[in-house]
Amino acid sequence: MPKRRCPRTRLFLLALLLTACGTTGTGTGPATLDWYNFPDDSGALQQAADACGRASGGRYAIRYNKLPRTADGQRQQLVRRLAAHDAGADIMGLDVTWAPEFAEAGWIREWTGAQKDAVTADTLPAALKTATWKDRLYAAPYNSNTQLLWYRDDLTVPIQ
Repeated sequence: MPKRRCPRTRLFLLALLLTACGTTGTGTGPATLDWYNFPDDSGALQQAADACGRASGGRYAIRYNKLPRTADGQRQQLVRRLAAHDAGADIMGLDVTWAPEFAEAGWIREWTGAQKDAVTADTLPAALKTATWKDRLYAAPYNSNTQLLWYRDDLTVPIQ
């Protein structure tokens, strides 16, 4: 595993998961890994995929495949692919609530060893908790969209 990291993007809370790493291609040239994630119109995800492929030193390229816009649609497409044993879903962007379901179904693998160490280094414990199921790490959190509520206490009345 190379020591270079792929660039991190600032997006909604997802967990980037590696599955059984099936690759597509003819056996010549770099492997192509298919990444399924929500549709990003900014181009940031495509740029991240391209940068990761370049950082691999020619070992692989990453093809960014856009999932539907809604979380329900994204989950539904991934579940259908995985239940049908689609070998082309190599990397998936998941909502934090899907990791336990996908782990229980055997669709994603636990992160162990040096890969787990790389994922957990400098990662907030709360984010790691969302990627953990039954004390095992199944996802690599790469972003959070923590919700905050701001209010002016001079304009609000406390509920008694």
